[in-house]
Amino acid sequence: MPAVNCPNDVFKINDGMTDVIAIWSPLPSANDTAGGVIDPASIICEDQDGDLKMSGGRFRAGITTITCTTGTSDTGSYQGSCQFTISFIGGLFVIILINCLIDVFEVRQVT
Repeated sequence: MPAVNCPNDVFKINDGMTDVIAIWSPLPSANDTAGGVIDPASIICEDQDGDLKMSGGRFRAGITTITCTTGTSDTGSYQGSCQFTISFIGGLFVIILINCLIDVFEVRQVT
């Protein structure tokens, strides 16, 4: 079964912008636990709306969940996947970030 490795979560702040270019690193990769070879080109990343996404693409303000999935190129024709988030805050906001086991964001508009 493929084990897919996703990049770290991406967090961007860009006052006054409605979208941002997000570059993630490292690029997604996959290993087959059964010993097969998985071509990195077979890993497809999509957002929660099913739109294809890649590093260096534009993302709108808010939190976008990216799911990267392998093709069925392992010895058992199984797929693997992983997820990461791209969090982009645009405009004039105050951000409080709490580091826990999960990401928690509180966003308040400055008046």
